[in-house]
Amino acid sequence: MIEQANNISPLEVGEVTFALPFQRFSISCAISAEETLPVVTEFSLRLIHACESLAPARLQSFFGFSEKELRSVIATLEDQRLATWQDDELTLTPYAKARFFDSPDGIPRFFKIKDWNGEVAFDLISFSHVVKSAGSKPFPFFVDLRSKDEARESRTVYSAEQAFQSEFRKIIRKERTEIYKMSSVEPKERSVFPLTCKFFVAIDGAPKIVRSLPDEIFSDKLEIAEAISDALSSAPPAKNTRILDFIETFNDDLLSRYVDAGGFDLTRYLRDVHSNRVVGYGDDTEPVLGSLYLKQNRALLLDWTKSSLTSDIDVKKVHSACWLAPRSPFWGRSSSVRLFVSEQERALRGSEDSGSTHDPSPSSSVGIKTIIPCQPGRDAIRLSKIHRGCGPKLFGSDHNVINGQCELFIVSGLYVCALFHYVVDSAITIPIGFISRSASRIEAAAELIRSAHTASSRIFSISDEHDTSDIDVELGFILRGEPRESV
Repeated sequence: MIEQANNISPLEVGEVTFALPFQRFSISCAISAEETLPVVTEFSLRLIHACESLAPARLQSFFGFSEKELRSVIATLEDQRLATWQDDELTLTPYAKARFFDSPDGIPRFFKIKDWNGEVAFDLISFSHVVKSAGSKPFPFFVDLRSKDEARESRTVYSAEQAFQSEFRKIIRKERTEIYKMSSVEPKERSVFPLTCKFFVAIDGAPKIVRSLPDEIFSDKLEIAEAISDALSSAPPAKNTRILDFIETFNDDLLSRYVDAGGFDLTRYLRDVHSNRVVGYGDDTEPVLGSLYLKQNRALLLDWTKSSLTSDIDVKKVHSACWLAPRSPFWGRSSSVRLFVSEQERALRGSEDSGSTHDPSPSSSVGIKTIIPCQPGRDAIRLSKIHRGCGPKLFGSDHNVINGQCELFIVSGLYVCALFHYVVDSAITIPIGFISRSASRIEAAAELIRSAHTASSRIFSISDEHDTSDIDVELGFILRGEPRESV
């Protein structure tokens, strides 16, 4: 659950998809299952119970049995040790009386031993039951979760057997059952469960990051919460000293209102602009909060892309987008990134739902060009594997734009979305900024990209850091300051 106080709802700022390891197990056991009797047998037994003892003739008269049917019912009651004879009348056995005594509704129920065989999956951190369809191949952008209890994870068969016994009724979805005897637990393949955690900024006091797991199965598991905290603690937070540079670069008069002698007043900004929405920009600019691939921001940017392309007078231009990532270990580590990229790609290529007439050919250089801050070599290779879903063309840059806390999304000559990744003692940043059609702000953003490709720094192909032959072609619409015309 998300913390909330003083009627101020936390604001969503990001999400991360974690890889929760799980394993399937083939389990065999014997179970004691509670069952009701066949209708005729049950009501015969209930009639005897009500009368305490009953002559066969009265049982036959009450139900209208034939002689053959009467003999069959009596034989069933005797064979199942439910009734016995006493002075030529039928009476209940102690075993049958106990079934009435233990029943909350007066209906006798009996237990039968059955074999049970099935395949069950458990996560390998909290050993909670995972539904069979939950498996996924481990995508590189997933953030791995690891257990603190390495010994428990190494004894998966024992841990799985213990978990199966504790969650047995939930797994087979029957309340009145018990495990009679465990037979075997056989380990099967391992996989991962994609666990998307959403992050919010709470502003009922000093701003702080809180999180929520939408999946109810895992939301109250302490072991998983600790594993997420451990994963997030691996990244030291940055400082926010360069936010003034961000404000000055874009001549951001809205953000500048919240700068005082103590620095930037994030709480007041979030309350006024994003919670209460009492202040904003002019007609060509809107405030933006949170990662661009959050649902609400995906919809906002897609709308801007479509409307900008539709209203663009020069339809001969081929429009690309440049996406400059911040230097943040958890940026782009969400399954929603692929949705953001695919939606923007379709719009930029002129799909039927984009309202554009641009050439949709896959060979066109239209599309998203993503630049990720990194160092050539191992760092670039590692990040290229993680972020290969961030666009058809990936580039690296050994220059950190505004301390690596600046994120830009520029659709060539049409609009820019600029964010400063604010830090509040957490590895999860709070992206704040704007989306704008202002020509001066688009140019300011492009100039920041150019600053990363100079004599002292460079942009390079992320698949091969020595290959720079296509930089001027793919990023020409930014580096040359104007969109490239289609051939």
